Amino acid sequence: MPSGNAALTTTKLALAGAALCLASSAAVGQTAQTNLTPEQQQQLVDALRRRLLQSFSGMQRMEPPVPAASTAYAAPVMSEDALRAKLAALPPLPPGGARIERRRDGFVVNGQRYIDSEGAIISYGFDVLTGDVTYLAQIDNTNFVLKTTRVLTGVEPVTIATATKRAGTWLAQTVTGKRLNGTRIIPMATGVLVTRANVGFKYVAGVGTTSFAAPDAFDIAAFQNGDIAGTDYILLERRAQPPSNELASVIGSLQSIASTLGVARKDDYMLFNISTGKMIALNIPIEGKETNFYGGCVRKNLILSNCADVETYQSLFDQDGTPNLRHYFWRVRWFKTPSGPIMVGQDNGLSEIGITNLATGKRVVAFRRALGIAGFSADQAPDGGVVVIAQMGFSKEKIDDAAAFLASAHDAKPPTTEVSQSRNVDVNADAMTKY
Repeated sequence: MPSGNAALTTTKLALAGAALCLASSAAVGQTAQTNLTPEQQQQLVDALRRRLLQSFSGMQRMEPPVPAASTAYAAPVMSEDALRAKLAALPPLPPGGARIERRRDGFVVNGQRYIDSEGAIISYGFDVLTGDVTYLAQIDNTNFVLKTTRVLTGVEPVTIATATKRAGTWLAQTVTGKRLNGTRIIPMATGVLVTRANVGFKYVAGVGTTSFAAPDAFDIAAFQNGDIAGTDYILLERRAQPPSNELASVIGSLQSIASTLGVARKDDYMLFNISTGKMIALNIPIEGKETNFYGGCVRKNLILSNCADVETYQSLFDQDGTPNLRHYFWRVRWFKTPSGPIMVGQDNGLSEIGITNLATGKRVVAFRRALGIAGFSADQAPDGGVVVIAQMGFSKEKIDDAAAFLASAHDAKPPTTEVSQSRNVDVNADAMTKY
């Protein structure tokens, strides 16, 4: 089978040959009507052929070479034991801990921006208790590098893997020679997760690779807003099935509305423990991730507009740039805390926010509002405590330590302390990345 370049050259030669034949025929036809001798006619044809061949040779010289795609992997740089020893030699996190905040290019540690000189940091996972961060930096359009660092220690990051992305497929190779292939790549605090459909491959630097498969009816969700490495939990999404008829579509929409109101269940998402297989169902409808984008609009009055076009997309944001708070990404977060793994989420309709102990399954209602809660934020402090702030109408309410609130829930009531009267709950738009 000829290569792409060889096939292209063969095609051009064929075209040139055809051109020569046509040129020769035309020359002979024209000279036949003159008084040239046969020898003179042949000399004219030869000269024309030489000119055409010279032009074609110049085209070949101008054509840039097309590099062949390489699928070869680099040789391993070190063993898993050597990499583990290198990471173990990182200095410990200084006293006081780290407060890590997300940004589009890099992240902020205790108010200081962290960036990488080799490329833009486009995705990362971190552990505030240890200060470990693994991030994915983009070198060019197709090449990436994965590095692990311990923030606030002043040491250089350790490269743990390289990756390429072509035609929607990730090809990653660790410095120890492990090879991972999938459609999404998710950095964790001390490793990386590569997934495709409902299977995944978890690599922990200095330890090795493990694989897992989700239940058949679910795929691994495109957006993850929790600590996978620290809790071993990953978010799954029920595989969408097209409605069999119009009635089934209407019933699905009604179920979604009832789920949003909290009067019925539509468990389209679940947290799945990749080590034990334990599953925690979440009453979040899949339809919430879709939002409408309107076009061709003409204002009718101060409130209404007539729009000629409407298209529906799966989007984290509405058309005006504000978060689509019905999307699952904004509705559930999970953490590793000193007292165990917990989840904070609007996982039973929009009227309440619950806190769940992922080890025991115990769940308590942290906030409740019959008219609905506009949104919430959940962030982990340097001591590992999780601060939760909910937008309750025109005011905000706060829990300073979600794990402590959960532990004392036998005599606790949803808080009523007002935090602010002014603006909506801050939702960090840079917290998400799809790869």
